[in-house]
Amino acid sequence: KEDRVYTVQIAAVISAKQADKLIRKLKKHGVEGLYVVKAVRRSGGHWYKIRVGKYPSKQQASIYANRLVDLKSIKNYFVISLPKK
Repeated sequence: KEDRVYTVQIAAVISAKQADKLIRKLKKHGVEGLYVVKAVRRSGGHWYKIRVGKYPSKQQASIYANRLVDLKSIKNYFVISLPKK
């Protein structure tokens, strides 16, 4: 597991404009370390996946995400495991 890093996915939207709008809103709530991953959708077009942070453990990512939920900055999330680069 040492070769993995964990991030919190907050949303996946289908346009860059939606992603930009959501990121602006999250930044107003004090959320830092946001980034967008553009991925091809099976049905055509793209997903713009809004993620935040990179953590050494799934637990640390969950703690941060739950804090955002408690602060009402986000409603739900997924913790994603990524290969460490």
